[in-house]
Amino acid sequence: MTEEAANDAAPPHRKLEDSAAGCRSLASDDRDRAEQSDSDRMRFRLACSAEAWTNRAELLDRLEANRVKLKSESARAGDAREAQENPDG
Repeated sequence: MTEEAANDAAPPHRKLEDSAAGCRSLASDDRDRAEQSDSDRMRFRLACSAEAWTNRAELLDRLEANRVKLKSESARAGDAREAQENPDG
């Protein structure tokens, strides 16, 4: 993986594995290395690693989507509560 790809995948204050894009980048790197490997065992291990990084990326995506949803619901609930408390506006 190039340094430029790593920089695009995660903000500088976060580790690559802390973002879904970073995990996908690591999975892609493992898949590329697996294809280039002459060892069946290494291909298997790298394929397993790529699958694990992909699963982590999907998990991080779900967590982020849930966080956004909860934040949106909380904001709407706050707006509704404010409207009840201040009906004039």
